[in-house]
Amino acid sequence: MKRSNPKTVKIPRYNKIPRDIKHSVLASIFQDLHSAPDLRNLLENINRLIKEEIHCQATLISIYDPYREELVYHSLESESLATEFKLKLGQGLAGKIAASQRPSYIRDLTDFPLSKVIYESCGIPYQQILGCPLIRRGALLGVIEVFLANHPEASADDDLAYLTVLSHQFAISLNYFKQSEQLERKSLEEENLAQVSQRISSSLDPDELLDIIINALRSLIPHDAAGIYLLERNSQEIQRMVVYGYPLDINQDRLLEVGRGARQLVGETRAAVILQDLSQFPLYVDARNSARSAMVTPILSNNRMIGVFTLESDQADVYTSDDLALFKKFSHQAALSIEKAQLHRALIEKNRLEQELSIAREIQMTFLPRREPPLAGFDVAGLNLPSSRGGRPVGGCHWRCVRQRHSRFFDHGQFPRQPPGRDPQQLCDQYHHVKSESAALGKH
Repeated sequence: MKRSNPKTVKIPRYNKIPRDIKHSVLASIFQDLHSAPDLRNLLENINRLIKEEIHCQATLISIYDPYREELVYHSLESESLATEFKLKLGQGLAGKIAASQRPSYIRDLTDFPLSKVIYESCGIPYQQILGCPLIRRGALLGVIEVFLANHPEASADDDLAYLTVLSHQFAISLNYFKQSEQLERKSLEEENLAQVSQRISSSLDPDELLDIIINALRSLIPHDAAGIYLLERNSQEIQRMVVYGYPLDINQDRLLEVGRGARQLVGETRAAVILQDLSQFPLYVDARNSARSAMVTPILSNNRMIGVFTLESDQADVYTSDDLALFKKFSHQAALSIEKAQLHRALIEKNRLEQELSIAREIQMTFLPRREPPLAGFDVAGLNLPSSRGGRPVGGCHWRCVRQRHSRFFDHGQFPRQPPGRDPQQLCDQYHHVKSESAALGKH
């Protein structure tokens, strides 16, 4: 139902319009709104419907960002729709309407200087303004501001009542679009994450894996610089790092400072954080001197922090809670791959050492007597055993030379009497010399 100019035609108040006409008009509006394929078309339809139903000069729509708790003005003249004009709840006319969640008719903007700046920047006259919140199931979605031509006050009140009814339809459509957009984005993110997880799980070389991870991250979340800092198990010092987006001639110590600062930010809580304004976080080191915001997440394996991820942007306040959730999922996948690669390298090192010891053992055996020397009245035995020093197996030896007498065994210092011409200490020393030589060969 198209409404005519109130100056020439007397329009009945909204509550006087027959119910069947209201239903017909609202059904037509609902169909127009839900036929919009994207946000731009939806805003175009809302703007067209308002101008068809209300005699006005212009409209402005601001959409609420729940994460930053602010209204973002959208304009069809902007390529990205979103403009630079933003208001916190309670700021300006739109902020007041959003905070109170009540429609308003305003003729004096003295109390709203921020709104005047926005209107003048958009070239919109603001003698009379209708403002209405967009609310769906108690959740704030945005605010519509309608700039009237010269209207009698009674007609403006009727327009406000009609705009309030329309706002419910607008809110349903906007909520449906936002939920659909969110589902599509999450589906795409999950698909990309699955592809990235497959890529990073394909390598078992730790150094190669870090390069794959840093490159894969670029396809998930937009950023200007990134870093992976792996920590030593016991000291928690940075053991290895891979960075992207930093100058090639940057000092390595400066990069280590970035990693240490990030480790301090998440070390205690073990929780990922968004740094919307780096000037407020002195612990984080801006090594590029151009970063304005960042995200930091720990790399956890079995509740143990094995590293830290950092993402930087040259734009302030750019990351959202959705970005952080995706970053955390990616870090979990990366942690599994890193741990697997480290275990694989440790297994290879263990097998290598066992092979070296096996070769050393074979060499040692060539220097040992094939059998114990026959000494009347003595039992001689020698044994070469590897021992562990500093966590690595090394060669070692053990020997014992005893004299058997009446089924009793003695150490070489406990002989009651020595056989003539046979010094047991000398015999034991000579045999120990042979065994020590074989041990020395094994160590080398």
